[in-house]
Amino acid sequence: MVDICKELREQLNKLDILRESCVSVLVREGAESETTKKTIREFDTLAEELHDVVVLYRQPFDERLDDIERKMEDKKNLTKWEYWVLYGIDQHLKGNNEEERKRRKDMVEKWRSDEEKKRDLAFVLGTTLDRISLTKKEAFSGDIRYHYGNLVFHNLNFNNLTSAKRITLPENIGGGLDLRNFTSIKKELIMPEEVGDDLNLSNLAFIKKKLTMPKKVGGNLILGRLTFIKKELIMPEEVGDDLNLSNLAFIKKKLTMPKKVGGNLILGRLTSIKNKLTMPEEVGGDLNLSNLTSTQGITKWPGNIGGTVRVNFRLSDSEKAALEKRYPSQVEDAYL
Repeated sequence: MVDICKELREQLNKLDILRESCVSVLVREGAESETTKKTIREFDTLAEELHDVVVLYRQPFDERLDDIERKMEDKKNLTKWEYWVLYGIDQHLKGNNEEERKRRKDMVEKWRSDEEKKRDLAFVLGTTLDRISLTKKEAFSGDIRYHYGNLVFHNLNFNNLTSAKRITLPENIGGGLDLRNFTSIKKELIMPEEVGDDLNLSNLAFIKKKLTMPKKVGGNLILGRLTFIKKELIMPEEVGDDLNLSNLAFIKKKLTMPKKVGGNLILGRLTSIKNKLTMPEEVGGDLNLSNLTSTQGITKWPGNIGGTVRVNFRLSDSEKAALEKRYPSQVEDAYL
């Protein structure tokens, strides 16, 4: 995926280099030189582009999409930055709620043909058309940089495969990734670097091989049937909505949670921690630890929790007092 902050830094560096070049050419060849005029035009073009993206970044999301839709109605070309907004490629420029995501998708389907979608995405990602996929068949053809839309595994014909063999998914998926048919992962599964919406592994009961999750999941990460982790599980750096580990009963291996969970962190069946558990730095919603009878093993607690902290009523007085001090008025007993 692309990072607008990184792109802007690179563009600002280019602008700085062009500024120095303008001065150098002006001194050396004079104001009427063709080389001077060309360098100044390049500087002005880049400065104008940077101004446009700053304006775009500051606009409310609906206004950005209104402007983009007017340009498409008038059959005008969009800038690279506007394509980022339209396709939701960068988290800083896209709408994050369901309504905003739906509007983006509706606009793309209304105004862009499949060929245009591939061309748009190849342009903004700096890749070739054959590395953009729109269909499930294309997505599993190999060496795909970006898949547009949702990718649903259980509708594919893999001879009723329920356990991953050696499957390489696209590097990035713009929508959700549905792998609910997987009950176990016995061999290597190469996950995307980023999933734009939900990652559904709701029937995965255990992990026998090391599994590296995408670096970012934009929606929910659903691991609701996972009961134990035999091998290393490397979590995303960020989960945009809920992280559902509602059936995880105990942790034998060291486990580091994502740095940020935008919604709820659900660990409602966790009874014991035999190794180290590092919590997220931030949980936007509730933290559910309703079966945990001791907090020993939790090496780091969230710095901020947006909702409540649900704890087992059998938790020791000292541990509960420590939590109440850490999270005033947020700790609730769970009577099971």
